[in-house]
Amino acid sequence: MKISCPKCHKPGISALRACWLGPALPTRCKECGTKIAPPYWSILFVLPFIAAYLLVSFFIEGQIQAFFIGLFAGMAMQSLFAIAPLQSRE
Repeated sequence: MKISCPKCHKPGISALRACWLGPALPTRCKECGTKIAPPYWSILFVLPFIAAYLLVSFFIEGQIQAFFIGLFAGMAMQSLFAIAPLQSRE
């Protein structure tokens, strides 16, 4: 599965690479060579999950804590990947 480039609209980014994209970690489209990354404001999607992590770490202990921390980390990554649109940086 490939993600389409916002500039040339061709599938130029692998889904695995798109999972690791961030505002400071752009990639290049394999079709047109444009630098692509989520917008800088997309980091705001992570703030609710950081707050949930802090609440869990103070009130829950043991193995269930590790489960919730992993769950919140996965949800934060998914929100960046699914909600934030990609944009070209050139």
